[in-house]
Amino acid sequence: DGYSFGIQRKLQPLLSWLPRLRANRNPAPSSMAANYLQERYIPTREETPITYSDIAKFPRPGCSAPDSIAFSPDDSVITYLASADGESLFRQLYAMDIESGTVRELCTPPTGTGEEENYSLEEKLRRERARQLHTGITSYAWAEGAEGAGKMLVPVGNEMFVQEGLHAQLHRLFDPACLLANAPQGKEGAVPPILDARISADGKVVGFVWDRELYVVSTDCESTPVKLTSSAAGTDLTNGLADYIAQEEMERYEGYWISPDSSIVAFEQVDEGSVGVYRIMHLGSDKVGGSAQEEH
Repeated sequence: DGYSFGIQRKLQPLLSWLPRLRANRNPAPSSMAANYLQERYIPTREETPITYSDIAKFPRPGCSAPDSIAFSPDDSVITYLASADGESLFRQLYAMDIESGTVRELCTPPTGTGEEENYSLEEKLRRERARQLHTGITSYAWAEGAEGAGKMLVPVGNEMFVQEGLHAQLHRLFDPACLLANAPQGKEGAVPPILDARISADGKVVGFVWDRELYVVSTDCESTPVKLTSSAAGTDLTNGLADYIAQEEMERYEGYWISPDSSIVAFEQVDEGSVGVYRIMHLGSDKVGGSAQEEH
C-alpha cells in the first residue's frame, strides 16, 4: 500500500549501505594499522632519571610526608615530624609558626641515637607491632594542661628530654645510668630499654616502663625516677605494658594511664606464664645456630 511504499523510500539510503558494512566488518589490517599496533604494545626504551634503586627504596619517591602533626597548647605553632631531605626514614622535630608560616627545627637526635641497629629486640618487636618504620625522633607529646606555651616530651633512644615552651632549651630528664647501673645482663650483655614514655596532662611527671616495671619521674630535670611496681622481678609478669593482643589486634599501645592531676596511675598487669615459648627461624639467613633464630 501507499504507507509501506513511503517507508521503503525513506529506508532506501540506509539499505544501500548494508553491503558495504558487511564487507568492512572484518577488514584486512593495513600496514599502517599493523605498525600502530606494534608501537602501542611493544615498549620502547626511554631515558629516565628513575633508577631501580629509586623504585625499590622506602619511602617511595615523593611519598614521604610529615606526620604526628599537633597544635601547641597556645595554638601558636604546628609541630610535626619529618625527614630533613624528604626522602629518608630518619625523622626530626619541626615547628611552623601559624601566623608567619616560618618553619624551624626544634630537635635533632644526638649522633648515634635513634638508629635501627641501636634498638633492643623488645623495642624492635614493639615497633613492628606498631608498623613503625621511621627512625630518629619517632614520637613526642605536648602537656596540654601545662601553663603558658606548654611542655614537650621528646623520647630519643634510651633517653628522654623535656622542653618548656617553644623557645627554651631541650633538657635531659634524668641520667639513665641511675637505672642501668644495676640492670640485669641479658643474653648478649644488653640492658632493658626504656619503653612507652609519656607525659602527664599537667606536665608534672613522665611515666615509663623499664625492666617490666612502671616508673614515674618529675619533669623538673633534677629528680630520680620513682618505681611504682615491684611484682615483675623473677616472674612472667609485666606491669604497665599493653599485651600483645591489645597491640596487634586492637591497636592499643598504652599499658598505663596517668590521672589529669598526676596523683593516680592506673596500669595493666599481664601474666604470660601460661604462654609457651615459640621458636622463629630466620629463613634465608646466612647465619646458623642461635643467631639464625629467635625465641618468643
